[in-house]
Amino acid sequence: MAFVTLKDMGSDFHLLERFDGGDFVRWQRKMHFLLVTVKVYYVIVNPRPPEPDENEEESVAKTRERLRWDQDDEICRGHILNGMSNTLFDAYHAVKTAKELWNQLERRYITEDATSKRFIVFKFFDYKMVDGRSVMEQFNEIKSILDLEQKEGQCDVEKNHENEVEPRRSKRMRIAKIYEPDFYMYLVEGTGTTIYNSIPIVLNVESDPKTYEEAMKSQDSSFWKEAINEEIDSIMGNGT
Repeated sequence: MAFVTLKDMGSDFHLLERFDGGDFVRWQRKMHFLLVTVKVYYVIVNPRPPEPDENEEESVAKTRERLRWDQDDEICRGHILNGMSNTLFDAYHAVKTAKELWNQLERRYITEDATSKRFIVFKFFDYKMVDGRSVMEQFNEIKSILDLEQKEGQCDVEKNHENEVEPRRSKRMRIAKIYEPDFYMYLVEGTGTTIYNSIPIVLNVESDPKTYEEAMKSQDSSFWKEAINEEIDSIMGNGT
């Protein structure tokens, strides 16, 4: 039978990436697993054993149960706080119980996670059409994702309404073309179409990726990254 030592437990928590305000759901799942491993997660879902009435004589077992709960609650709360960045630790260290701390983090960050730009973009590009379902039903699902993205874009515009929106390409450094001594220019007679048609071209035909993951693994991944970023910036900037 394998036993988990306190040293091993501490090592597991040390390996957990500190929560800094982003990707809360993933961090919460990892923290949940570790708290269950050290057998203190129950204080988040089970209430504290009640205090005895003034005239009630409490048994030793109930007293020990309540003291154990208090001790585990402090351990659980400490693990959650230690899994946070210094800034968030300072903001939440005064919260009294692990359950209250857990609930405050959920209220603050789960909604933010679900409407974050990265989450919406991933959901959009990971969407796949299914043959057996109604086209209109799937269209409405895609539209709801785009509406959420547009809403997020409007929030960003409101937060930065004082900042002038500049075209993305305007910030790129433009490099003048330098022609080497062995560079030759030719004047060719004919229109652009006829000249283009007279030049043999070999095309590497590759079907367009259907998901974000396929786009990132394709030969033209750099092209798709730039196209995706420009499209998102256009949507977020114009609110369309």
